[in-house]
Amino acid sequence: MRSLIMKPILCSLTFALVIVAGCHTAFACTCSLERLDDVKKLVQEPNRFFFVGEVKKVVEYKIHVQPDNRAVVTARHVTFQIHKSWNKRWQRTIKIVTGGGHGDCGFRFTVKETYFVDAWHHNKEYSTNICTLTNTVAKSQFEIAELDKWQMIRRTAKRRPSAFNK
Repeated sequence: MRSLIMKPILCSLTFALVIVAGCHTAFACTCSLERLDDVKKLVQEPNRFFFVGEVKKVVEYKIHVQPDNRAVVTARHVTFQIHKSWNKRWQRTIKIVTGGGHGDCGFRFTVKETYFVDAWHHNKEYSTNICTLTNTVAKSQFEIAELDKWQMIRRTAKRRPSAFNK
């Protein structure tokens, strides 16, 4: 008798759960991760900026999505103190924009942690996300070593006199 009563209740609860879960609006991040195979090519892209820096501040804010401004997404401004950069001269700090991390590919930065950041310039600001080479310094040793090698080769080439200059 009890199983006859419980079965319809469980079926109804399961159906309601499926309906409610299916109605939730979600964004999904899809990207193909890059690799640092061709350092020279990546570093010479005019809108790319590679640096190592410590996170000083993270400020979360809301953006109303066009065209109707009803949908709202979260974004973050992350302020870094730059310790090292390879392809651009920079001040001591930079502000980077990233997503909120809720399916929008945003990178979750932690204050006082140090990161290798692969940022690009777009719409008057620098941005990054999980689809770039951005990661903790500990997980970015290969990228840092490759960029150091590239920088050393570039500096050596600038100092070496050309046969035409003799």
